[in-house]
Amino acid sequence: MAMDMDAIVKQMLQLTTQLEQTVSNSDSEPDEWLLLLDERQKLMKQLDEGILTGEVLSDGQKMLLVQIDGINQRIQPVMLERKQGVEKKLKEIQHSKTAVDAYHEAGPSAYGAFFDSKK
Repeated sequence: MAMDMDAIVKQMLQLTTQLEQTVSNSDSEPDEWLLLLDERQKLMKQLDEGILTGEVLSDGQKMLLVQIDGINQRIQPVMLERKQGVEKKLKEIQHSKTAVDAYHEAGPSAYGAFFDSKK
């Protein structure tokens, strides 16, 4: 099983590096991130199961996990910033939609004339 643990840790490092590259790309979609995060989560679950069954991580594996954690620390702020940007855009869209809906409730306009019912 030690070989399996080694393969799991190496694959986690590879996925984490791929995630960092994807997140760093400003054109990337969060859906791409989710796929990589899901795959990585599966590997973490396998790693946890191995540890629970008595597997011991070697020093090399621990060093790779420290490297993974370092990458995580770098990409989390970037992901948070992108998330906040998307939330801001959603709020702006919702605000615009609310404003448009408020004016449409006033009733139909005649021949393109606009009746402002808010005054």
